[in-house]
Amino acid sequence: MFISWYEHLYNVSSVIGYLTVADSAIEFVLLSFCTKVINLRQTTWFFLHALANACICVCSVNSFVNTLFFPDVCANGDVFTDRSMFGVSSVWPLTISNGIHLYHMYGGFSLSSSDYFHHLVFIPTLSFPGQYYKWGSLSNSQALFVTGLPGGIDYFLLGLVKTGVIAKNTEKRINVRLNTWLRVPGMLFTSTLLYQAYMTGNVKAPVWSVLIQLALAPFNALYFNKQAIENYAKHAN
Repeated sequence: MFISWYEHLYNVSSVIGYLTVADSAIEFVLLSFCTKVINLRQTTWFFLHALANACICVCSVNSFVNTLFFPDVCANGDVFTDRSMFGVSSVWPLTISNGIHLYHMYGGFSLSSSDYFHHLVFIPTLSFPGQYYKWGSLSNSQALFVTGLPGGIDYFLLGLVKTGVIAKNTEKRINVRLNTWLRVPGMLFTSTLLYQAYMTGNVKAPVWSVLIQLALAPFNALYFNKQAIENYAKHAN
């Protein structure tokens, strides 16, 4: 199923619209029911990102199952063509990912230098091509690990920290484990499958995009794992 660039643009715009509504709803709930909220906008962002990541996970499940059953051809967008919301080659996990990161940059949030590094390096090189080109089920399988499941859990925990439900070091300890035992293995697994697909001619995305994915996705996994470990070690002492 071919999706034009303006349909992709419309889809991202739709996601941003839904995020705008969800942003207001989450902020209303926090103000109405939480007795303690440290930095309202940042707390809202954490829960909003967790919600977006949950949607990414739901839309990626069929893709991940397909990748496990067909690891040799999972990146072939000419074999797996169902790009509907829950299809094995759905465009929506990466569309939601792009939408949430674009929304972060204009939604009235305070961004750190790490946020800018993440948005300006990885979104144009990994996430935008992941949405636009035909990657079969593999790109969504990678999205499940790079942002979806571990990211969703951690952002939810960060929200709980800001509302006083859990301690800061509890989140940092769990985040290290999520990165070490879920995010890094998942991204290295999917990167290995992409390399195999490239070498056997079973990936239909442009070569330049494949090479960028092969270089930056593992770097992303290992870099942010290092950051999580160093951050936990710094605050644990």
